[in-house]
Amino acid sequence: MRGDLAVHGIGFDTARADAVAERLGATERPSFADFFPEGRVELQSHPIRRRARRPSREVIRRVSVA
Repeated sequence: MRGDLAVHGIGFDTARADAVAERLGATERPSFADFFPEGRVELQSHPIRRRARRPSREVIRRVSVA
């Protein structure tokens, strides 16, 4: 697979996956953080973009009658 990707100029580095596999192999009871390359999880919250409210059926009727 590495050769196929290289033809297109795409690198393929398994170092992070290897580190996770090593950590998981060394522990009897893995924790959630063990599945991540640095052994920790950081979550960031982003504001939720709310979709514009759909007009009510009453408004749609008024617009279509006019």
